Amino acid sequence: MKLQLVPLALLLCITSACDKAPRAPAAPQGDPAAAATAAAPAATDTVAPPAQTQPTTDGAATAATVLPDPALPESACKPDGFREFFEAYVDSASVRTAYTWADVRIGRYAAPKGDARSVAKAGYHDFRIGAVDYQWVYLDPAIKEPGDYPRLDIDIKPKDTTAQVDYVRAEFDAEDNLVRTVGDRGAYVFELRDKCWYLTQDLR
Repeated sequence: MKLQLVPLALLLCITSACDKAPRAPAAPQGDPAAAATAAAPAATDTVAPPAQTQPTTDGAATAATVLPDPALPESACKPDGFREFFEAYVDSASVRTAYTWADVRIGRYAAPKGDARSVAKAGYHDFRIGAVDYQWVYLDPAIKEPGDYPRLDIDIKPKDTTAQVDYVRAEFDAEDNLVRTVGDRGAYVFELRDKCWYLTQDLR
């Protein structure tokens, strides 16, 4: 009888011990892999986006809004460089915009020192000398085809810090010799100011 009770008691002991055992072993306290697994977010967790870098408002933005004056050869802004300057002034609208004075005095060719009126630079659009096929022409706003512009005879007269450009409509022969002038003369006066030449007067 005693031999039969021993195995039964042993069986009961084994069964009781199995019920108390944990389902999974706890990770060791210092195990890095286990710590990483515990810290990893679940699949439904949201992750904050990286911080956005704010665009700067200086540098490129300033360069885009501030337009530099058109480049001219240094020699063109010297007292003896007016002819070079004038060719650039005729050829480039941006040069004309940059090197027209803040106000242009409109006067009479016959009496340049007489009464004159001032026109603000923004409202002055009466410069009429142009160049087509290496020929001076009068930019008549009523004419649409550049080849139809009247020819001009011009006389460039620089003197110290002032330069006057006289012009008159003219006819030329096949060899480009002046045949005759047509109509009244006019002139544009440029002055050496603020380190370069500027259109300051329109004489008609």
